[in-house]
Amino acid sequence: MADATTIDIEPLGNMLDDSDEVVRIFMGRDGPNTLLVNAETIDEPFALGMICVDLMKHGAMAFAQSKGIDAGEAFEKIMAGLMAELQNPTDGEGEAN
Repeated sequence: MADATTIDIEPLGNMLDDSDEVVRIFMGRDGPNTLLVNAETIDEPFALGMICVDLMKHGAMAFAQSKGIDAGEAFEKIMAGLMAELQNPTDGEGEAN
């Protein structure tokens, strides 16, 4: 079983056998976030955009389940964070991993 800072994928069993890891994200406790993108596994940038939207939807559902808030409200707050980052980026240019 994973500890509190990792996601336990063991319950998924063999569901991921025919899958490629595309993105790995680490949120710094007191520092920056680290995002790793395996572009070799993605056909084109458009697909990464679709994955980002899926992440936002699943994130909203996860907040609803774990924090007891409405999934729609969580999604709106996620969108607000997305727009804030797009309008005023907190990372520098050329820092892609």
